[in-house]
Amino acid sequence: MSFSASSPTPARTFVSVLLCFFAAVLEGFDIQALGVAAPRMAPELALGAAQMGWLFAIGSIGILFGASLGGRIADRYGRKPAFLGAVAVFGAFTLLMSLLSSFEGLFAARLMAGLGFGAALPNMMALATEISPPRRRALATATMFCGLPVGGALCASVTQWLPATFDWRILFQIGGVLPLL
Repeated sequence: MSFSASSPTPARTFVSVLLCFFAAVLEGFDIQALGVAAPRMAPELALGAAQMGWLFAIGSIGILFGASLGGRIADRYGRKPAFLGAVAVFGAFTLLMSLLSSFEGLFAARLMAGLGFGAALPNMMALATEISPPRRRALATATMFCGLPVGGALCASVTQWLPATFDWRILFQIGGVLPLL
C-alpha cells in the first residue's frame, strides 16, 4: 500500500488498528475460555484428562492450519472479507461449544474455532500494518498483538464477577456472541 494524498487519515488508521486490537481481545478470550472452563466442564461431561488434552491440542492444530488458509482466502477474496469471515467462524463455533455435551462434538467445534482463530490472525496483522504509515507499522502490529493476552486475562477475570457456581457454558456464550456482533 503506498501512501499518497489519498492515504487513510490518522483517525481512520487509529480506528482500524483499534478494531484489530479488539478482535484480538475477542480471540484471546475465546482461546483462553477452554482453559478457564475445563475444571467445571470435564467433570460435568465426564471427560477424562486425555480427552481434555485433545480438546486443547485440536484448537492449536486448527490455528496452525487456519493461519495458512487465512492468507490464501485473503488473496482470493480480500483481507477484510477474509478477516470478518474468520471472526464469524471462531465466534459461531465457540458459541456452539456452549450447546454441546459430547467429546466428538466439542472436538469438531474446537477444530473449527481454531481454524477461525488461525485465519483471523494473519489478516488482522496485515490490516493493521497496511493501513498504517511505514513509521507506525511496528506500533500498529504490537498494539494489535497486545489484544491476545488482554483477552486471555479478561476471560480469567470474568469468572471473578460470576457467582461461585457459574456454568462453564457462559464463557463460551460470551466468547461466541461478542465476535458475532
